[in-house]
Amino acid sequence: MNIINQPVLALNKLWQRIDIKSVKEAFIAMMGGDGDKNPPALGIAMDYNVDADGNVDWVNPTYTEPVSWERWLELPVRDYDWAIHTNNRVIRVPRQIIQPNYVKMPIVTPRPTKDAIRKRDGNRCQYTGKLLTWKESNIDHVIPRDQGGKNTFENMVVSDIKLNSIKANRTPQQAGLKLLRKPVAPKPIPRSATLTIAYHPSWVYFMDNVTEVRGG
Repeated sequence: MNIINQPVLALNKLWQRIDIKSVKEAFIAMMGGDGDKNPPALGIAMDYNVDADGNVDWVNPTYTEPVSWERWLELPVRDYDWAIHTNNRVIRVPRQIIQPNYVKMPIVTPRPTKDAIRKRDGNRCQYTGKLLTWKESNIDHVIPRDQGGKNTFENMVVSDIKLNSIKANRTPQQAGLKLLRKPVAPKPIPRSATLTIAYHPSWVYFMDNVTEVRGG
């Protein structure tokens, strides 16, 4: 395992999740900073109960404290910790860090990917209303690209793949079709809403919308 590239959960000053960083980026953030304007990140020191079989209760920490880089270097490395080995010491790897210069929740504007279009439209054909399987659906440019259509939420919809083939490079009006509703771009959402996978079970303590837990 390449520990330096493993994911670390980044929290803001209010302990709300805001991003995912690599171990390397987390260490750099903890060592860096620019005074009060951009202070260094803090690692979150956490202790857990471990049963007789060595199973760690990641979800219910017994101790939680943000600590500076200088204090972090003195933390012992336990059996269940990841660690980085240098020439003269072994350093515990943080699972989470706090970036105290962040207070507000970052907002994310969704990109018009195929998955995002399918999610917005519920994978229903926007000309017939038919619920489609993945293989039956396609992404249609309402205004074809060779007529100046753009790759935007407002110009892309889910379409029955057969119907889309018939429509070809024509507009709906030219093909005798009509959209069931005007396509619009999804509203910006908090960054936290997009972070639903806990890449380590200890992250669950800071997340309320986990869809999948990985690692251990």
